[in-house]
Amino acid sequence: MDSHICKQAFLNGDTEKSNQVFGDERVVELGEASQKDPRIQSRQEQAFETSAEEMIALIASTSSDETLTQPVKQISYKEKLLAAKNRKLAGDPRAAAATTTQPLQSNRGL
Repeated sequence: MDSHICKQAFLNGDTEKSNQVFGDERVVELGEASQKDPRIQSRQEQAFETSAEEMIALIASTSSDETLTQPVKQISYKEKLLAAKNRKLAGDPRAAAATTTQPLQSNRGL
């Protein structure tokens, strides 16, 4: 069965026709052969074991770490402006370079 026909049948809601390809004996043999292949089995076991070890390590690290429960303090925009102003007053060249541009004057009063 053509993949285009299977896809069209699936999109039209005909799941029986779209799943006919999985009933083919060659597809069944391919699935059974992949389950018997030792290389595929070892890769699946390694992936599962790695995942389990990573999960155990993650659970152990989060249960002992109390800093995760505390909210992270973020600097507000007002605090950033105050820090930049303080740097400018202290003679920091970074702050002076950032504030050298002057705002444009409005012509409304003319």
